[in-house]
Amino acid sequence: MCPLHGARFKLDNGECLGGAGYKALKLYPWRESADGWIEVAVPDEAPGAEHLPVKPLG
Repeated sequence: MCPLHGARFKLDNGECLGGAGYKALKLYPWRESADGWIEVAVPDEAPGAEHLPVKPLG
């Protein structure tokens, strides 16, 4: 859940479960290590504005 907007998202596909028309979130591959850590594979470059769930201001 986003603490700022209160929107909730499904973790398996990024779909918004509530909120004012938010787009689905961009998902990244992840795994749980043998000792319980969650490891996320993130890209070398930051996602572009097209991946934001809301339009940037301005």
